[in-house]
Amino acid sequence: MPATDHAISVVDEMGGDLTRHRSQGLSRELVQNADLILAMAQEHVDHIHRNYPGYRENVYLLRRFANSQPAHDDEIDDPIGYGMQVYRDCAQLIETEIERILPAVTKLVQAHRNHHET
Repeated sequence: MPATDHAISVVDEMGGDLTRHRSQGLSRELVQNADLILAMAQEHVDHIHRNYPGYRENVYLLRRFANSQPAHDDEIDDPIGYGMQVYRDCAQLIETEIERILPAVTKLVQAHRNHHET
């Protein structure tokens, strides 16, 4: 499915482009090839744990990953069906979380590279 019109507009406001984005269902191949899976809601984490139990160690809620003090509400609600401001708030929260986890993700990538080079 393509991104919603609100999502396209908000990402455009942030300097990005979702016009060619298409969602895809989760598959065994995607899970097997992922070094890290970051979910927005606990129900997504639970779904992955139930359906792909061998990959529990690399599945996290975005707001819990690399966070010694997780937020009280550690899920990010899906804005679909709501107005532009809800989409903007969601996008800002995701942007903040990505900026927060970037150093930890960089460390994981470097460790992964070092492991495969030896």
